[in-house]
Amino acid sequence: MSIVRCEACGNHFTAGPKFCVHCGQPMLTAAPASAPLTPELVRALAGRNGGYYARKLSRLFPEGHVSLKPSWNWAAALVPFWWIYRRLYAPALFFYVVALVAGAIRPGLGLLVLLAQGLTADALYLKSLERTARRQTALRTDLSFQDR
Repeated sequence: MSIVRCEACGNHFTAGPKFCVHCGQPMLTAAPASAPLTPELVRALAGRNGGYYARKLSRLFPEGHVSLKPSWNWAAALVPFWWIYRRLYAPALFFYVVALVAGAIRPGLGLLVLLAQGLTADALYLKSLERTARRQTALRTDLSFQDR
């Protein structure tokens, strides 16, 4: 979701309407388009091990738009805090709760949760980087509106 600025009155609001919600003037600027991720951008956003994720992006999503495609990530499957380290708090909470519930139902089901973590980690992390890149693009666009 991006924020746009009306050129006529200067008010900011969420992109979408064709007319300013404050003064009624037609909007001349559109919301920024979602650009695909590039390996260079992934390297910059991922920081440590950025090269690994840039290679994963190139191999799994050559067009640069990330979807939930399975691949294997050993660290996500075996290291419990990988999700927190990569700032994926919602998936971490989801997998930890599911692992607790599955372990309470039947001890062997916890291994299936580890398998799911390993298979989905790369795609979820690249999707997170894609959202971060989109937010930064929207912020740069909003700041460029303020400079006018």
